[in-house]
Amino acid sequence: MAGRDLSPQTLASIAALVIAIAALLGSLGYIGSRFVIATETITQSITTTFTKTVTAYLTETRTVTVTVTVTRTVYPTATISKRVSTTIPSHIFTKTLDLPVCSYEVFPVYLARGERLRVSWESDSKVFVGVASKDELANWEGLTFCLSAHMGFTMNIRHSRYGYNGVIEYVAPYTGTHYIIVFTGWSMNRYTAHIKLTISKS
Repeated sequence: MAGRDLSPQTLASIAALVIAIAALLGSLGYIGSRFVIATETITQSITTTFTKTVTAYLTETRTVTVTVTVTRTVYPTATISKRVSTTIPSHIFTKTLDLPVCSYEVFPVYLARGERLRVSWESDSKVFVGVASKDELANWEGLTFCLSAHMGFTMNIRHSRYGYNGVIEYVAPYTGTHYIIVFTGWSMNRYTAHIKLTISKS
């Protein structure tokens, strides 16, 4: 075919074929570009503004001053105290006594056998009053604690009374000294008994 001239129809066919191929290749390139998958990594910082509601519980500390009154009861358990009066000289004898709680006073009285003794008293507090022999007095004084002496007075001294006032009639069973006892007794409270004592012999 060298040296031969192509006819116009052949050249036109070749040109049309080239255009068609170019158009097809262009179309394929467009379609291919739509299906190209690209991977891209994006880093993004986001700043967000928001409102936060906080509920706080406040603890209140209070100092409270409390006044406490303590009542203490003192029980007299000490030994009883004794006072001894002189022998009564006359047939009628009156004496005023101020005896603290758990205290007693003894009045020795000389009596002939069969002689009558009368003892009376008035007091603003209950007291024990009794007439005893020497042995009875010794047995009772062996109860040295106040409460035991209080409980044992009437058990140890047969001729006795207890109260705000009273009278004791006593006939001497022997000749000799007999003993009049005035005892305030045991109490939860401290006090002094004011006593008027009257003694007569006949």
